[in-house]
Amino acid sequence: MVTKIVEGHVDLTSGTGIVNSRVLVGYPQPSQIALPGLSRLIRITEATQQSGVVRLTGVMDDRSQLQAAESPTFQITIDRVRGIVTAPLAGHNVTLTLEELPA
Repeated sequence: MVTKIVEGHVDLTSGTGIVNSRVLVGYPQPSQIALPGLSRLIRITEATQQSGVVRLTGVMDDRSQLQAAESPTFQITIDRVRGIVTAPLAGHNVTLTLEELPA
């Protein structure tokens, strides 16, 4: 089993930021071992927010780590009302549980 973690900082006013996505060995308690080739540093180019849903659009500038079916552009949806995040993993969207950390 694995754990996918999506974390970062996004300025919703300017619509920019950086998001890091990685897949760690272990579930529900992840280890600190990342699976090779599945870490992504995403530069956010657009962010919108409406009714508790944040939609992020971004691009991966370093395309050398992309899988064959993966696009360099990313869409991430954060639904704070339902407590879920939809994010890409190896060319497919996966649904994750939202866990917000204290500021």
